[in-house]
Amino acid sequence: MKPRKYKVENYKELLRGCEAYIRNEPRDAMYKIATYITTQFWGNLREITDGLGVLLLTWNQAFYRYGHFNFDRLEACIGEWWSDIEKYRNRELGSFSSEEKDKVKQLFHGFLESLERKNDKLMKSQLR
Repeated sequence: MKPRKYKVENYKELLRGCEAYIRNEPRDAMYKIATYITTQFWGNLREITDGLGVLLLTWNQAFYRYGHFNFDRLEACIGEWWSDIEKYRNRELGSFSSEEKDKVKQLFHGFLESLERKNDKLMKSQLR
């Protein structure tokens, strides 16, 4: 099944959608813990990785049931992209320009690769 794509006409529409999500989807305890760890230990890559790992393993239990979560790979990815993460951290979505699109895509692609399960890499190599 292909993921659904939504067309966002403007930044205000996106903000209204975010506000509706926050109203209707209260955060759970693990999100609060992960946010706390990440904020409290900002700059310490190992601790940030642990905070994100709490969230990822809680929310994606079924996904990681068939292949382990690799904390070291996520930490390496955070380290590789740290200067960009710092640069983008406090930015408003509306402040991004089209010139930054490729860089942000690369960043997201790096994180997607770091979150792959061991079995995913094995399957990909067999398909090549």
